[in-house]
Amino acid sequence: MDKINVLIIDPHDFFRNTLIDFLNHSPISHKLEIKGAVANSEEMSKFLNSDEINLVLIDITIPVSKNFNTDQNKIKIIGYTMYDIVDKSNFLVHKIVRKDEIFEKLIENILKLYQI
Repeated sequence: MDKINVLIIDPHDFFRNTLIDFLNHSPISHKLEIKGAVANSEEMSKFLNSDEINLVLIDITIPVSKNFNTDQNKIKIIGYTMYDIVDKSNFLVHKIVRKDEIFEKLIENILKLYQI
């Protein structure tokens, strides 16, 4: 895999743009390509139907269909939230990061998921 193609899903424009800026200036920015940033699961569908997305960063308060199979699609998902989550089994994610720690933990979790 040359680049990790990223889709960001968050209902807040400001947070989406902040996350894009953070990733574009991160130590692994040369390994990432932001393919899209959307506000909801309806907008997300058009990106996930393509083979371009490898990584989804999503606010876990956004409802996602249980039919979405990340293994079949070869997509890794990092969810984030402002709430404390002890059990991630109720969510279709590989990792969960608290929003107040996202800028400290996001790169670390991407590196772990993709063994970079």
